[in-house]
Amino acid sequence: MEYFVSGAGTDSNPGTLERPFATIARGVAELQAGDILNLRHGVYLEPVDIAAKHGTADDPIVIRSYRGEEAYIDGSLVEFRRPNNDDWILAR
Repeated sequence: MEYFVSGAGTDSNPGTLERPFATIARGVAELQAGDILNLRHGVYLEPVDIAAKHGTADDPIVIRSYRGEEAYIDGSLVEFRRPNNDDWILAR
């Protein structure tokens, strides 16, 4: 099965190309051996946990950028994404 994720999607969608999920986490929840999760262009600001997912040598689970597009996963803490705040200081 192939699933799709897009920043313009909604997690209540079925995860199709026309009606993608909004988050990688929602897409990962559906994955089984042999499935592919296509990430549409954009930056996904979320941690990705795939520890409980298992493919096989013949039927791997694949998470990839959609053909011809670039997707980036940023799993860093929210505090490190906001500039000029009091959440952290630069150590020198």
